Amino acid sequence: KQVAGGQPIRLTFDGAGNTMPDFSPDASKIVFHSDRDGGGVYEMPAFGGEARLLARAGLNPKYSPDGTQVAYWIGEISVAATVPGSGTVWVVSSAGGQPARAGAGFATARSPIWSPDGRHLLIIGYNSDRAFQAAALDWWIIPAAGSGAQETGIRKAFQQAGLGTPGSGYATVARGANL
Repeated sequence: KQVAGGQPIRLTFDGAGNTMPDFSPDASKIVFHSDRDGGGVYEMPAFGGEARLLARAGLNPKYSPDGTQVAYWIGEISVAATVPGSGTVWVVSSAGGQPARAGAGFATARSPIWSPDGRHLLIIGYNSDRAFQAAALDWWIIPAAGSGAQETGIRKAFQQAGLGTPGSGYATVARGANL
């Protein structure tokens, strides 16, 4: 539905579990996860039309600020981020093509968000070979292409503030916490 009002526009009719939408920067297209044909990241015009597969099995797709790329992750939502191998981050051209892995140095990587300049991604990264090592989980800034990673320290800040662990799916507010 347009913000200005009017009737909602139905975009999909396949009943395939179409979720996690993101609008392109110019609002002309939508990228989303669909369970159709085994699941993947699809793109379609914002006012309806044919959906086009961009990548197999992708979750939480996000357009880059210039709309030329889409970042997403592959894994099982129901498996904890602190389990090695439970997620990988990928970037694909919005025109289509071969996806490239981002953050390959992590045991698990999930939930990419683009930096405003489009050169970096903020991800939930886990860097331990052993499962359930809370200290190995944090938000990281990684290059969208290439190597290198910068830990943000958000995990420690959340814990010091009495909040849950970021990246665990949610954070809880501790009783009596002043926010």
